[in-house]
Amino acid sequence: MSFKLLKKDQLIILLSLHVGLLPLMIYLVECFVEGAGILSAPLFFTFLKKWWFVFFSSLLTNYLILGGKQIATFSLVAHNLLCNTILFYIYSSTNGKVAFFYFALNILISIIFIALWLEESSSAIYNPGHGRSRLGSLGNKHLQIKMSPDWGESMTGKLSAWSESSFFAVLDQNNLKIPPETVKFEIEFEKIKYHGEGQVISSFGQGLGIRVDAEEKGALLFHWKDLYNIIVSRGIY
Repeated sequence: MSFKLLKKDQLIILLSLHVGLLPLMIYLVECFVEGAGILSAPLFFTFLKKWWFVFFSSLLTNYLILGGKQIATFSLVAHNLLCNTILFYIYSSTNGKVAFFYFALNILISIIFIALWLEESSSAIYNPGHGRSRLGSLGNKHLQIKMSPDWGESMTGKLSAWSESSFFAVLDQNNLKIPPETVKFEIEFEKIKYHGEGQVISSFGQGLGIRVDAEEKGALLFHWKDLYNIIVSRGIY
């Protein structure tokens, strides 16, 4: 019953590229400091032998991020700290302006990406909430959900976790093979039905993580944002 990230959105792809390109940035700075071309085989193999653990850290961090693992936050911070420490070491050893520029630039980029990931990873699609109550005094039976996917029959279940633009639903059906596509959903709360559409982003056991699509303004139906505002205003998390 492992967590699976079924769909990688734009932020995940950009974050993965950032993590993967950090060793290349360090190599480019080394090439400039040494006055060698980037295609210099001796310099590249020397760099690889000296900083092999940076490539390992990059691969490990990318694996955790693309898998939506909880420990990805720690790995992302550690990887950025490692790369920035190396860039600072190169700068302090050479006192070069180029090394300092890349060091300062990467500090700024790292802070931005870490902040974006912290916000993204706090979403309900990464936090299924199985095994412990996340519904306060309501209890799961008050938040029933019905989902109608494009690829098969309707599914029923209960919400186990939610955030402003996403939720996690534990389904009544077993052994479902879920493609990362669009689903329409209907949630009943206090005899009022709330409707919406969303993308299947993640899965965990019998549960699905759904990122809710932007709703049409002026529609007569109640939507996810309406329900979310109600339950948050009542202190239900």
